[in-house]
Amino acid sequence: MRLAESFYGQTSTRQKSGARGLCVYVCHPGGAKVVDAIEQAMELPDGSLDAERATLREAGNMSAPTVLFVLKKVLESGTSGQMMACALGPGFTASYLPLRVSEGAK
Repeated sequence: MRLAESFYGQTSTRQKSGARGLCVYVCHPGGAKVVDAIEQAMELPDGSLDAERATLREAGNMSAPTVLFVLKKVLESGTSGQMMACALGPGFTASYLPLRVSEGAK
């Protein structure tokens, strides 16, 4: 959560809101335990990473590009605003991409 706060100065949530500074996490679901650990480490409310869990359930872990499938689900749900995409790589690497999604984007 501190990473997003440094970018946006806000706490994290995945609620549709027009509030400026909203940060939505879009994470690579490396596995069920990884998603749980991300949620816990970033102090996200339970259910914040439901799109990650659904993608993992439907398609499994497709390596770092899995985050793009999660992003598709998030966009299809109508979520917009400031987002932070996170992809996991080999070993203990992670890449982050801040992005802004306009309302109505799919």
